[in-house]
Formats: sequence, structure tokens, C-alpha cells
Amino acid sequence: MSVSRLRALAAVFVVLGPLATNAQSAMGMEYELRGTESSHGSGDQRPSTYHVQVLNGQSRINASAGGDALLVSADGRTMTVLRPDKQTYTTMSTDKFENIIGNVLSMVKDATKILQLELRQALITPQHMGNGGTMLGYPTEQSRLTYDYTMRVGAMGFTTDTKQRVVVDYWTTTGVDLPHNPLVGLLATANSALAQADADFRTKSRAAQAALVRGTILRVRSTSYDMDEDSKNKRDKSPDMHMVEITSVAKANLRRDAFVIPSTYRLDKDAFSVHLGK
Repeated sequence: MSVSRLRALAAVFVVLGPLATNAQSAMGMEYELRGTESSHGSGDQRPSTYHVQVLNGQSRINASAGGDALLVSADGRTMTVLRPDKQTYTTMSTDKFENIIGNVLSMVKDATKILQLELRQALITPQHMGNGGTMLGYPTEQSRLTYDYTMRVGAMGFTTDTKQRVVVDYWTTTGVDLPHNPLVGLLATANSALAQADADFRTKSRAAQAALVRGTILRVRSTSYDMDEDSKNKRDKSPDMHMVEITSVAKANLRRDAFVIPSTYRLDKDAFSVHLGK
């Protein structure tokens, strides 16, 4: 091959090389998500952080501590759990994932016939709280859903009624457009896990949230209070609190293959759990 032809080929590679690289990536968004919780005012804040990438409506969620990765479809209805340690994947609806605690409790109740869970006197109260201040440079609106209910819990012939109030506050913005994150939905319902075992309660809760919460959720705070008289009389009985918030958001050049199931992974139809972190 002549020297002139080699030079011509080299020039082609110089031009096409960056184009091939750009075809493998595209401009999207990425953000950091932080979750904290405290139990009965213990001050034992246990932070967990997640890195989220968004491309063409799809999302990929990775915990900073490792573990499984979550892929969320562009329509927000389907979620794929990638398990790098086993080279497997599982697909489930995002609704099933967000209510995984209630679903498991319901399965245990139906399978064993030992656990009794009965929701009574459930009331869901929506409120617009107004201006929520500025977060990450974006103006926010604050809204609130308050759940009041009584749970009858029984096992081995013993039953007890527990009154509970769960207050879920949302801070939303229209300043940045991000798809719904099912991990946020899961953490927002964690404090009402017992009530989530009731299918009718789940349906009404979703409908109330859809009607009230508009825009991108930047922060959710869920606070649970025991409303029994003996609990209210205990001064050291502080509420349980879960909070999840976006701490940074920016445009980013993202790899397209990060949103695709690796060809070496096999489908695991029986898996149900999700492990985020080590």
C-alpha cells in the first residue's frame, strides 16, 4: 500500500473516530440522591446515596455502596433489576417495587394464615402548603399528604389495634424535568408499610398523590407518629422519619449501553428482592 493511501486512511480514522465514540454516548442528565432515616428521635441518621442517570426518559439507578442496579423504562411502568454478582436480571412493574413492603406482608398473611392485618378508619388528607423555598437554585412548591388510620395486627390468637399518623411532605419544582424515580416512591411509603398491605389503601394513596404532587420531586420527608394514648403520653416517644432528596443535578454525557441489559445476563424469573448497597 502506498504512503499516500495510508495517509488518506489515517485521515478518515481521525474524522470518524470521534463520531464512533459519540454514537456510543449522548447528552442526558445525572443527579445524586440521598436518603436518611431516624428512629424515635435516636438521632441515628443512616445516610445512603444513589447515583442516577437519565437518558431519553430512561433512568439507571446505582447505590454508591454497590449492589444491584435499577433500569427504569421511559414510560415509567417497568423496572429491571441487574445483579452483577450473579449476572442475572429480573423485570417487575414499578408499582410492585414501590409497594414491595406491603406486597411482602400481604403475601405472608395470605400464605401462612397466621398474620392478621386489618386496616380500619383510614383517612387521607391532601394539602397544598405553598412556597417551599429554593432548592438547587430552583423554586419549589410544598405539598402534604396526611394518612390517619388504625391497624389491627394479630398473630397466634392475639390482636392489638394501633393508631398511626403518617405525614408525607413533598417539595417539587417545574424548573427541571426528571422522570419519576421508583426508589423515591418506595422510601416515601416506608412509614406506612402496614397500611400498604391493603390494596384499596394503595389505590387511594396513589390517586391522592397523583392529584396533588406536580413537577419533579426534589425532596420527600415521611414522618410517622404513634397516636395511641399510651404512646402520646410518653415524652421520649419521638416520631420515625425518612427523608430522600436530590442533592445535585447536572447535564452529562452518558453511555448508551448503561441503559441496556448486558447480553451475558440471564433472566431470573423467581427473584423478588432488590439489594442496593453492600
